[in-house]
Amino acid sequence: MGTDNELVLKNSSQAYTISKTFLGTEYLALFNLDVQRIRVTDSFSKPLFYEKVMTHNDYELKYPSLETLQKIFNVSRFNVVYKSSSLLFVQLEKEKHYINLIAETSSMSELSYVYGFSNREFYEVASAMKIVVDRLQVKNFQRANVFESHWMQKELILDPLAESHAGWGGF
Repeated sequence: MGTDNELVLKNSSQAYTISKTFLGTEYLALFNLDVQRIRVTDSFSKPLFYEKVMTHNDYELKYPSLETLQKIFNVSRFNVVYKSSSLLFVQLEKEKHYINLIAETSSMSELSYVYGFSNREFYEVASAMKIVVDRLQVKNFQRANVFESHWMQKELILDPLAESHAGWGGF
């Protein structure tokens, strides 16, 4: 997130303001991690959803970013549009539509992402960031009106997204 309640996507020397309007924030305290969820609007007043997953102290995300996102959104199929060491453009396949999602993936203890873009908006963000995207799937686009992530405390206890990492041992 940028300053003054702006949601800004940064990649190398490129920056793109995704939203300047925040509609509401909620926090989820879950097993070994916390989630900040913010509903925002794009420049055309269309809803977008930003989420930041933060592990507790001495924990790291257990899975690679894409696998973590698959678990969060409860999807098995996806289309990776662009991937670098710190940025991921992906389409997560739901039952009859895709969720266009952009994730910042450079941390082992945090994962942040924004979703809800139409294919056109997704392409425009990538173009503004000088990222070539030519693998967009054309499938029934359905604009999200609610958070589509799936957070169930019971499931996170049985299959946690974060695990304790080795630290300094005691005597």
